[in-house]
Amino acid sequence: MLTPAAVHYGEADKILEKREYTLATAAERHPSRFKGKLPALDKLPIAVWINPPVLPDKMEKIAES
Repeated sequence: MLTPAAVHYGEADKILEKREYTLATAAERHPSRFKGKLPALDKLPIAVWINPPVLPDKMEKIAES
């Protein structure tokens, strides 16, 4: 999980790289805790919305209602 501030100020990639390194190091030192594979890290999404913008075709349907 990344904070909004980390994403906004461009720190997300650095945080994800450090997280990946930390997990790899932990797996190397304690392989029994990871059952043979590392957890998958999520990629940084292109965009996130609280209220996504309404697309033009949906605006027409809303206007017709």
